[in-house]
Amino acid sequence: MISLFGSKADVYNFVITSTFLLLSGYFQQSATIISGYMLTSFTDSNYKLSSIDAYIQYAVCNFTDCATVTTDKVSWVSFLLICYLLTKFCTVLFEQLNIWVHHNACERRNTALKVKTYEHVLNLDQE
Repeated sequence: MISLFGSKADVYNFVITSTFLLLSGYFQQSATIISGYMLTSFTDSNYKLSSIDAYIQYAVCNFTDCATVTTDKVSWVSFLLICYLLTKFCTVLFEQLNIWVHHNACERRNTALKVKTYEHVLNLDQE
């Protein structure tokens, strides 16, 4: 696998950027699901915390009172809004981290290739 990428640093960058892409997609999907719950929250439906992703629910419940979420409509809508904002923030964060890592990896590789090309030109027989 290393011969396919060229170096261990390329494998590392591939794994990191793939992980960031995967996490970004996961949070984007969660945000889409939560936006659907937000749209249905305007009807008279029951409020189920189990319908929200457990990790997002846990993160939001650390900062808010989740005891009233299942009984109060305003608490449910505000809970959904906080979850939605959190997931959108995480989506953008992981997308930007992916871009940053990929950009830096390409820049390092381009610099190394320029140095290698320059050294090759200097080693050519100049007669």
